[in-house]
Amino acid sequence: MKLKDTGPQLNEASLDRLASAVHGDLPPAYVSFLLEHNGGTPQEDWVVDVDQDHWKEVILGRFLSYYPQDEGYGITQVLENKGDLFPQGAIPIASDPGGNYFLLLTNTNGPVHFWDHEQESQDRKGSIEEYDNLYFIASDFKTFLNRLRTDP
Repeated sequence: MKLKDTGPQLNEASLDRLASAVHGDLPPAYVSFLLEHNGGTPQEDWVVDVDQDHWKEVILGRFLSYYPQDEGYGITQVLENKGDLFPQGAIPIASDPGGNYFLLLTNTNGPVHFWDHEQESQDRKGSIEEYDNLYFIASDFKTFLNRLRTDP
């Protein structure tokens, strides 16, 4: 996986702070990804199939970085701006070019969903099923990575 414009090098202690901030456990595959890459922009155009409602596929524009000292715009800043609209325990892990996010749900064994901001509700819902703007992508982060493909 080749990424450019990655975030600062992380350690386990900084990832423990991130997990604490979202009140969830970070899946091991995601921890490994952050320790190795800490976000970044793919050097090629990657897409993932959604095939739900009006979505066929989605371009992954950027994996979000974690900035422990708030020195850049990343996971923490998205949570500050949009977190009350996400399901509880959700971490924005990536974005598409249109302002939508890929969310990792840390309190439900780590599935990845696509969050469509055009359909967002201003109210936090009680359960995942109540979100009309969430689309299931993969059962876990590793499967999500495996489902990414280059856009021909």
